[in-house]
Amino acid sequence: MHFFTRTAPATLRQIPSVAILRDPVARFVSSYCYARAGGGRHRQVVDTFRDRYMKFRSVDDALDHVENARSIYGMDHIFRPQSWYVNDRSEQVLVDHLVPLSAVANLHRVLPAFRGVRIQHLNESLDHDIVLTGRQTARIHAIYHQDVLLYDRSIKNADRFR
Repeated sequence: MHFFTRTAPATLRQIPSVAILRDPVARFVSSYCYARAGGGRHRQVVDTFRDRYMKFRSVDDALDHVENARSIYGMDHIFRPQSWYVNDRSEQVLVDHLVPLSAVANLHRVLPAFRGVRIQHLNESLDHDIVLTGRQTARIHAIYHQDVLLYDRSIKNADRFR
């Protein structure tokens, strides 16, 4: 959204915008597994980070990496907060609709152009058996505090998609 607000602000005001959000804890666990595998069936972790991520020994290694990144670009996009993509610098939401991942199939209820459109899930990972400690979950909530707020807001608005 940062890019579009700078390069096409008039167009952005004329078309609806949507952010599909995942539960921050589930997203982090999925990103961790994806990082350790070096990517997935359709995409790979960028070369800059792949070797390092494949050497993570634990969830705490990944959390340390994210907490210690000197900038948003010091980590692969899979670990960047969802809020970075949809909020401005003052944490104001730049998109019209926040949609929880669980409601994507009903997106057409808010945006009729999506009626009959099947949205593919290309990055789906296999089930994993990661069990987080309370401390790890708390760290994720602290790191991704804005994402927790956005996701909660998307869940509260999900009735529009039912």
